Amino acid sequence: VRIRNTGDSDLPVNMFGFQLEDETGVKRNVALAGVPDMLDTATLRPGGVIEGNLAFAAKPRSSVLNLHYAGGMFNDSVVIDLTHQRKQGQG
Repeated sequence: VRIRNTGDSDLPVNMFGFQLEDETGVKRNVALAGVPDMLDTATLRPGGVIEGNLAFAAKPRSSVLNLHYAGGMFNDSVVIDLTHQRKQGQG
């Protein structure tokens, strides 16, 4: 993932804010073992950028894969449709 803080205040970032949801509605947490260059926990200043890898256990050929991110208790969550990205040949 690559995260850029486009806001006006500091943005807390960590891998524990991510979950992967499949067509059954189950949200899975990030796998913690064996992931090179894993996303670090950090605070991004406005304009700051961070990149890192995430890994999840998912069913093969899932018809739905949504990546959820909630950066903190008071932050809005973001949902990215990975199934659509995969069909477009982008991921």
